[in-house]
Order: sequence, then C-alpha cells, then structure tokens
Amino acid sequence: MTELKEKIAELKKQCDGKPDSPELQKLKSRYHNIISAKKLDEF
Repeated sequence: MTELKEKIAELKKQCDGKPDSPELQKLKSRYHNIISAKKLDEF
C-alpha cells in the first residue's frame, strides 16, 4: 500500500507540470481501485 503511494509520488515528481503519463494514470487508477475496494478514506 505504502509502496504504491511512494511510486505515485515519485512519478508525479517526474511528470511535474506535464500531463499525467500513461504509466502514472495506470498507477493512479490502480491505487484508487484498491482504496475503493477497501473503503479506506484516510488516504
């Protein structure tokens, strides 16, 4: 879980000021799917 958050943060830094890369979009949606599935709102 934390590893996924770190990956997203790292990718966001690399893509700063640019539109999300396909890789970042994929990670984000995977991340949100995990959160929705677990219904965790502290993230």
